[in-house]
Amino acid sequence: MRKPRENASFYEANADGLAYAWNFFSQLHDSEQVTANLSEDIMNEAFGPFLPEQTPTAQPSVPLLTEQPNAPATNCAKRLLACNPFYLASAALLLFGIYRISIDPSFLSEESAHLFFNFSALQVYELLLVSTAIFLAGRRIWYDSILLVGLENLLVLVPFILVSQAGLIQEAWVWVLCLGGACIALARFASLQHFIRRLNAPFRLGGIGLVMLVVNTALPIAYRILHQSKVGTRPDWGAAYYLNEFAWLLLLPMLCVLLGYVPFAAKGEKLPGHKAVPLGLFTLWLLGTAVHLYSLGYVYDFALRPELLAPALWTLCWVVFLRASEFWPSMAIRPQRVLCVVAFTIPMLAWKHSMTVLLTLVALNGLAYGMILWRRQGERLALHLLLLSLAVALTSLPPTWMVTVFTHADPQSSLGTGFVFYGLFVALLSRHPKAGLLGGFVLGVALSAATNNADSMNLAFEGVVAFLLLHSLRWEDKQHPGAGLLRGLVCVAWVVHAFLWTHFGHPEYVPYLVASLVLGGFIMRGVLQRIWQNLLLPTTSLLVMLAGPGDFTATKIQTAPVGLLAVLGSFLLLLAGTAAALLRNRRTHSVESQQELSDA
Repeated sequence: MRKPRENASFYEANADGLAYAWNFFSQLHDSEQVTANLSEDIMNEAFGPFLPEQTPTAQPSVPLLTEQPNAPATNCAKRLLACNPFYLASAALLLFGIYRISIDPSFLSEESAHLFFNFSALQVYELLLVSTAIFLAGRRIWYDSILLVGLENLLVLVPFILVSQAGLIQEAWVWVLCLGGACIALARFASLQHFIRRLNAPFRLGGIGLVMLVVNTALPIAYRILHQSKVGTRPDWGAAYYLNEFAWLLLLPMLCVLLGYVPFAAKGEKLPGHKAVPLGLFTLWLLGTAVHLYSLGYVYDFALRPELLAPALWTLCWVVFLRASEFWPSMAIRPQRVLCVVAFTIPMLAWKHSMTVLLTLVALNGLAYGMILWRRQGERLALHLLLLSLAVALTSLPPTWMVTVFTHADPQSSLGTGFVFYGLFVALLSRHPKAGLLGGFVLGVALSAATNNADSMNLAFEGVVAFLLLHSLRWEDKQHPGAGLLRGLVCVAWVVHAFLWTHFGHPEYVPYLVASLVLGGFIMRGVLQRIWQNLLLPTTSLLVMLAGPGDFTATKIQTAPVGLLAVLGSFLLLLAGTAAALLRNRRTHSVESQQELSDA
């Protein structure tokens, strides 16, 4: 028997050969770096106690295996197998085959035979999906199993779409196929929940699915029963029409509300207990229901109008807004702001189609924005969206109401009026003179476009002056250099325009009304805030009010006798002399008082 030292010498002599042999057999089995690392670990563990310590320069120069980069074709194949698109292609091919069979008269001669074949093929295919998903779950192949569960829930409502076609063939078949399809769907879902214990499908999600199934079961029956009383094509009245309106405007939004009750708690971070599983299943059910409604409308000849989609989309938007903290825990504020803007735009789908839907959704938007402002003080986005909602609400008013104000009223002009009021209100919130100029410009353009007569430009100018001078009551002249000069120039231009318009046109009561508004605003500010500065505004208002009497007086003076004018001139000069004497006396007393104080 050899001694330990002799054994060590034996291994030292044959270490190079053993390493080369091990690497050679490793290359035959697997060329990946994992195997190379494993062989190195095994060699170190097996022969490490017997191998002498070597310096890096004394290591044997054995050609080690290196990882070769995979070819592009190999990478594509791996990705293809990882995502497993064969299941998706199978479902798509099934639907395409059902479509081709439905339009192929040579396969089955009767339409009822087409229907029963397609219905049976779908049910058998879905049973195979469920069975395969349970089989794969038993072997812990979770990705493919959950993929099949998703396909099953995507196709679960397709048989009910086929039932819509059966209603046109024979009414009795609708009851049989709807109830039979519902029972089979319940059995499939119960099987998934029983055999795949780790599936994140809690009891509440099952209740939501049951509600969806009951709705999709009842819809074909209700449409078929009321179809008998429908008269004509594309009707806009009758029980069948109102049922279709109810389904889109109320029933589908109520189903969207169920998103707020979908459980979003995770059993684990991996499939099949991931928290996204309930949300994904609910999304498939809701999309299937919407497609089912569209199919019913197509079969029974009801048009899908844009306003029918608005309530459901609006409801989804606000439900997601309420659950944003669960969907985006780390950044809930940004998605909520985006959803607020989206919710504002959704009612525009009903523009020119249904003012009732538009007004309802805009009013609800205004209520929601008001609640956001109440809970979040200083949320300027919600404030502006609230103001815009109030502006858009004007578009929903009856056109006859707007005709009493403007010479022509239509949805476009109403919408423009709403945005004009929004712009004016936003300008009033600011104390900056530039905001006053912008608001006055908006009001002037709106008045010019709305009146459309010979005095359009004059009315626009009066509107600009009125808004700018009323806005100037809130200016802080010390903080904005040039604000006083701007106010003075506007007042001078206003007086000149009032006299010219009075002399060459027929302004009637417009200058008096504008002057009264400016004077009233000045007096109201003085009473409420005890501020009586800027006496230029009341003085200018009084001069504008005197434009009519002044023009009348100037006209009469031109035809008056010279003697009478001389007498009137004497009285005026007397008044001027008295005023000059009073001013001179006041100035003299002021100078004497200052002199006495300096002497003392």
